[in-house]
Amino acid sequence: MSAGLFACPQCNATLRVPGGATAVRCPQCKTVLDIEAPPPVAPPLPFGGPKPKPAPPASKPAKAPSPAPSGKHRASLVDEEAEEVEGRAREAAEKKAAARKVLRSQEAEEAEKEERYQELLILCNRGRTALLVLRAGSFAYALGVLLGAVAMLSLFLPLFGATAGVIFPLGMAVAQIGTLLLGVGFGLALFGPAQGRFLVSLGLGVVVTQLIAMSVVIPMVATLLSKLGSGVPEGATVAGYHIVGFITYFPLIADFPTRLVQGYPPVFLAVFIGALEYVRLVVLTQLLDVYATQGKEVEIGFRAQQCASKVLSMIVLGGLFRLALSLLFDSAPPGEFQFVLGIILHIAVLGSLMGVAVFWLFTLTQIVTATGEVMTADRYLSKEERLAT
Repeated sequence: MSAGLFACPQCNATLRVPGGATAVRCPQCKTVLDIEAPPPVAPPLPFGGPKPKPAPPASKPAKAPSPAPSGKHRASLVDEEAEEVEGRAREAAEKKAAARKVLRSQEAEEAEKEERYQELLILCNRGRTALLVLRAGSFAYALGVLLGAVAMLSLFLPLFGATAGVIFPLGMAVAQIGTLLLGVGFGLALFGPAQGRFLVSLGLGVVVTQLIAMSVVIPMVATLLSKLGSGVPEGATVAGYHIVGFITYFPLIADFPTRLVQGYPPVFLAVFIGALEYVRLVVLTQLLDVYATQGKEVEIGFRAQQCASKVLSMIVLGGLFRLALSLLFDSAPPGEFQFVLGIILHIAVLGSLMGVAVFWLFTLTQIVTATGEVMTADRYLSKEERLAT
């Protein structure tokens, strides 16, 4: 309650309250009433009172409802909605068609890769079969050369000279079996991987030509064997050269210059067969190089080519040593130390030549086996094809 006049709440009598009083008694009903202090008045602001709050913006008038579309306009709206639905359906159909096209393309690509893989699988199986036959032929050929070298060296040993008549035919038979197996192997390789088919055809032609030439030489074997009937025949050195020649003609190629110097008639047929023999070796090593490279094993191909180069080095060095020994010692009278020393050195050179040839021919057999192990469809696939599988 504020100071001033106010009515008593009990009897409604008018009461006057003096200023500063906190209580007053009603003179009629004697009720004591407490007087409330007035609320403090706030001091005036230095720059006037607060600004009044801005009035809220007037609400926009409600949009008047649009009139109902006419029949023509309603048909236009329906057509637009139908075109929109049809466009969305067309777009979805185009996306499905594109997805199906991509899927068919992927399926065709996968089918082509699978067909390529199956084709390589068949070709590699045929190639490994051909390499098995080529390995058998290489081994038989190397074994025949080894037996021929033993037969040749036995001619110079009085206690073992008679064994040449037994070892030589055996070595020649084994070597010829090896030549036949090499021809069969080249023939089977024609149905193997396409890489190297030219080399295969060349190798097959060389073997056939060599066999035809050997059919001319074989009758000479009977004449030679008749000289080996008992003990060491007369002219054992000359017979030894011929014995080696009937099995491998590499020594005869190396001896060709020496034979001319010694006055022996040149054996051009033997040189021709020896050249065919070396070409056959080169073709085989090149073929192994191609197969190994396709199988991602370049080192095997390098080792194969190394065999051919070592045999060629053996032929060249053997020929040079034989020619030098002939010029130095063959002019000495028979029976003298110089002549005997020359014979010993000739045998040593010829034996070394044959030993090197046998070693690398047997090494080639191992390389053929290693090449067959890397001839697989997985290795023959390109890098991109391997990553895609």
